[in-house]
Amino acid sequence: MPPPVEIPAECSQNHLGQFLVCKEKGRSMRFCKPPTRSARKIRIDGCVIKNALACDYLIIDWRERKHFVELKGKDVDYAYEQLEATIPKFTFLGANDVIWCFIVCSEAPATTPKVQIRKAQFAKRFRAQLTVKTDFCEHVLE
Repeated sequence: MPPPVEIPAECSQNHLGQFLVCKEKGRSMRFCKPPTRSARKIRIDGCVIKNALACDYLIIDWRERKHFVELKGKDVDYAYEQLEATIPKFTFLGANDVIWCFIVCSEAPATTPKVQIRKAQFAKRFRAQLTVKTDFCEHVLE
């Protein structure tokens, strides 16, 4: 098991309220949650992990479930690589753990065979549910 990644205080924010938003490059990912529940937003790329392949954000909800977010332009293949490089650094999958991964990009071929293959690979390798969307994605934390 790899050593846990240290998360500097300046890379992490706790959020209360109904919406937690990750936004950049004209793309946004919005998490909807009960306003009384807290979720932690961690800036990975350029803050927790510098000078290495990494996704943009990690959201940890009140149940300690992990949600990895990559906000991307057009290079969806590179987004997959960023997620694949980041997930093992922050997850220790147990028998019932499930994680969520989101790629929000300018051009998302969400139903192509290549994307469907990647979704199956993420499910098998990481027990992760992968979602690929164009420009905006919303996920309900329950």
